[in-house]
Order: sequence, then C-alpha cells, then structure tokens
Amino acid sequence: EMEAFLRKVKNVLGVLGEKIEKQYAVEIEKRTYEIFSKITGESYKWAGIETGTVFLENFGRKWAVKRKDGIKFGFEELSDGTKTQLLFSIRLALISLFLGDRKAFLLLDEPFAYYDKQREKAGMDILQRLSREGWQIILMTARV
Repeated sequence: EMEAFLRKVKNVLGVLGEKIEKQYAVEIEKRTYEIFSKITGESYKWAGIETGTVFLENFGRKWAVKRKDGIKFGFEELSDGTKTQLLFSIRLALISLFLGDRKAFLLLDEPFAYYDKQREKAGMDILQRLSREGWQIILMTARV
C-alpha cells in the first residue's frame, strides 16, 4: 500500500515539475545570470541550463556558463569558486522567483569561502541590498 502511494506521489511530483519547468525555466536562467554577472564582474555573457532540466537531482551540474570570449564551460569544468558563485546565484534566483515580494531569512554558512576579494564584495553587496529590503540574513564565517 505504501509503495503504491509513493509511486503516485512520485508521478504527481513529476507532472508538477514539468509544469513548473515550462513556466519558470527561462526566468530562473535570466535571474541567475543577472546575479552571477554582478558577482563575477560581468566576466561571463551567459549562464544557463546546458542539459536536462532545472528540477533534476543534482541540478547544479546541469548548468554551464559562457565567458565573454565565447568559451563555454560545463559545471564540472569550473573552478570551485565559480561553482559556488553560480550555485549561490541559482539559489538567490529561485528564492526571488518563488517568494516574490515576500521577505524571509537566509542562513548562509561560509557562502564566500572560495571567492576572491572582488567577488566577495559583490556577494556582500547583494546580501546588504536584500537586508535593506527587509530580509533577515544570518551569515557564518571563519574569516576575520
């Protein structure tokens, strides 16, 4: 009985995921790129879903970026810093899309661990803007 129920739930979630995908994928990519571009100092001209869909397991690995010189990099080819910057951008894009104008809180553990100083400042600027808009942000770091 439980197995049958779980199969039904999986099917419903699959259909729901497809509907959300069609409705939101383009907007998620657009918002992700806007944030990623700010963090990286506009070093890239595109960030988007290379393969698969937004709502797959390990969806971060489905993303790719294109540098200003036109060279495209899949997620696994990126440096640790650029990966964390892209994932941070995706998370903020999803939050902004699904919460809209509602405010919530962010709990971040070492979000800028692999950032250089310039990108760390850009990331902090984004968090400060969110804070001014009414978001509560808890940031844990070991940096001094």
